[in-house]
Amino acid sequence: IAESFKATNTAVHLLTDAKASGIITAETTASQALSNKEFLAYASMRISTVRDYMRVESTKFNNGSIIASADITSLKILTEFEKALRYTLRADTYNEKLVSLSDYESVTSWQGVTDGTNAFNFDNLSKIMIKGDANNKLGLGTEDLTINNCIGVVFDKRAVGFTFDKIKITSNYTACADFWNEFTHIWVNTIVDTNCPIVAFILD
Repeated sequence: IAESFKATNTAVHLLTDAKASGIITAETTASQALSNKEFLAYASMRISTVRDYMRVESTKFNNGSIIASADITSLKILTEFEKALRYTLRADTYNEKLVSLSDYESVTSWQGVTDGTNAFNFDNLSKIMIKGDANNKLGLGTEDLTINNCIGVVFDKRAVGFTFDKIKITSNYTACADFWNEFTHIWVNTIVDTNCPIVAFILD
């Protein structure tokens, strides 16, 4: 999400675009948009359309270095946005099956949340915070990065991968029951390839 938002600038700014199109008023906030049927219809249409466009050979949705297409995409949707679609838009639609984002995975929160009365409000669940890196190895700049109101991300399945960095097994003897417990510890590296299409969807 951060790569799309800051490094490759492929993020789609749904709230801004909807305001420019006259679908919602200039004063509409991200939280208010989640209960607006016209906006939800527009947002789901844009997400679905962009996902289809990513199948075309282009530099529009990656870092611009190479022409690429995404044959198989993965869509992650923030749970609060998914529920807004389900209970505000699709529940009031006769042809509910036609209003679909195809296959997707619902994500409760992009990062962990802290305790508190507002821990699970939209502002916290849709926020992404990344510590600044003086070496700028991710291409996100050297300052701390905060992305607010992110509702989803779609990416070529080749764009994200994992490599096993280290695997070890430790054991623990339980004397009172006379048995051993074994624990597998796995360290992984996450690889993000911005040559592949990645698009984040932000309500800003």
